[in-house]
Amino acid sequence: MGALIRLADPARHPLVAGVGLAAVTALVLWLLPRTLSVDVAGLLLMVIAGAYIGTAAAADDGAGLLVEALAALAFLVMVLASRVVGVWLLAAGFVVHAGWDVLHHGRWSGTARTARWYPPFCIVYDLLVAVAVAWQGGLVG
Repeated sequence: MGALIRLADPARHPLVAGVGLAAVTALVLWLLPRTLSVDVAGLLLMVIAGAYIGTAAAADDGAGLLVEALAALAFLVMVLASRVVGVWLLAAGFVVHAGWDVLHHGRWSGTARTARWYPPFCIVYDLLVAVAVAWQGGLVG
């Protein structure tokens, strides 16, 4: 059991942890009725987008906080627009968030101070959840 817990530790194995959490998320989305699943995925994207607001606030980075708040607003617009345009936009939102994570990795951005393991963990998670959302929305499979 201890080996499994160490394997799922995002600080040690961010990609494994991202895949594991994405698998659990995909299972939950799959078990829910389609409409509720899409709603939960939209809420999830908003919570994920808000994580960087917290890191900027914790770092007392006023400019970073503004950038992160504007980015979170953009993700909110995507989530709301997906209700009208289609679930493909919600899946695309997770892909776009993976790109946002790339910008926060290492030297590429000074707007958010995140743990070194967080961007690769989140990139893997975002991309796999995008596939799950597309599948649940009937876009693939």
